[in-house]
Amino acid sequence: MNTEPKNVWVYADYSDNELREVTLELLGEAKRLAQQKGGKVCVLLMGKKVQDLVSPLGYYGADRVYICEDARLPSYHPETYPRIVAQVLTTSSPFLVLFPGTALGNDLACRVSLQLERQFLRNCVNFEIPATGFLHAIRPVYNHRFYSTEVCQLPPFLASVAPGIIGVEKPDLSRHVEEERVVVSVLKEEQTIREEAFIKGDPRTLDLTEADIIVAGGRGLGGPDGFQFLQELADELGGTVGATRPTVDDKWMPFEKQVGQTGKTVRPKLYIACGISGAIQHIMGMRDSGTIIAINTDPDAPIFKVATLAVEGDLYQIVPALIGHIREHKRQPTAKSA
Repeated sequence: MNTEPKNVWVYADYSDNELREVTLELLGEAKRLAQQKGGKVCVLLMGKKVQDLVSPLGYYGADRVYICEDARLPSYHPETYPRIVAQVLTTSSPFLVLFPGTALGNDLACRVSLQLERQFLRNCVNFEIPATGFLHAIRPVYNHRFYSTEVCQLPPFLASVAPGIIGVEKPDLSRHVEEERVVVSVLKEEQTIREEAFIKGDPRTLDLTEADIIVAGGRGLGGPDGFQFLQELADELGGTVGATRPTVDDKWMPFEKQVGQTGKTVRPKLYIACGISGAIQHIMGMRDSGTIIAINTDPDAPIFKVATLAVEGDLYQIVPALIGHIREHKRQPTAKSA
């Protein structure tokens, strides 16, 4: 009897009862790898009320969803969640487990790897399964300047993938997904960490890959002081500041703020490009943003070709006017419904 692990698992991350895009990306990659192994795509879905997320998981590639639904799981807990995940994986013997490369996903995967005594490969960009059957995981090293191929031989393999790397496949609304309820015992154990409150992260320190709003600047700012100017706009919008590679190379901004092929690939709901000409390396890192607003004095700037709204003019005149309109809108009283 062949008991070789074949199934590829995905840990489902979601917010406000909606699957995060990185989860949908992982499903597509899991489907590709599971087909190579002749296995299934399995998803572990945890939380207080998660039943409504089961069908969408199936649409994007899940064959079976393991549901751990409990009133005592309102949000991620660094003690309880890793124990539950480790318990489920121990009894299911997967080939590979994919976690979202977010702060939460990486923290969870690291803790699970300690419990399972398996290596955790963080923020991978690609996977290959050659004839040997071993997993080859490719991930960046030295600030994304080089790529390393890790050869994994003892499953289950644990890996995370940074958001925006893979892309989301088109959903198949006709797909049927199997459901299985997970009963765990670790919830009854005493916890040494108690959750008092949830404090939303500061947009200024938020990782670019997790930001909904990004205000990015290029050399058109004229100098590093221009980013303080953009920070004012970002603060009004509740967003974070990004930068192009030339500004990072010139030490105007740190590397973790770099958007582009050699930096972060981002997909925010709103991306405002200020003084960015639009080199292909930068566009590759932000072209899939929801709405792109580009501000530039050059009417032929390549960034205008991917922009939802192109604004030709001096950003030092346009941005203050934009900030003023935002502040005026905030001062207006919210209309009350009759």
